Amino acid sequence: MATSEASRHALHNRLDEVLGAGEAATLMGYLPPVGWADVATKRDLQALGSELRAEMAGLRTELKGEMAELRTGLAGLRADFKDDLNRAIVGQTRSFIFSMLGFQLTAAGLALAVGRLL
Repeated sequence: MATSEASRHALHNRLDEVLGAGEAATLMGYLPPVGWADVATKRDLQALGSELRAEMAGLRTELKGEMAELRTGLAGLRADFKDDLNRAIVGQTRSFIFSMLGFQLTAAGLALAVGRLL
């Protein structure tokens, strides 16, 4: 049975008549502001706590799986980056060596040409 504001007010008035204003206010203060069906019990809170713990455990497991996938993906990216960097350095070194070789051959040719002219 739901308690209405009118029935709460009537109860308070009757308690005023029987007990007095102070005692009536004290007693009414112990009643919930809503119906008893809306009050949570310890059992309700324990059930909610268990439900939340189970949900958190599931989320933790899911998060661990996703983190493992990320680690695997990062390891692959790291290996690819290392290979690409190695290839780039090797290519750049080859280009530098051939450029320097061409420069030195050109300089040697010019030195010989100048030597013959003098």
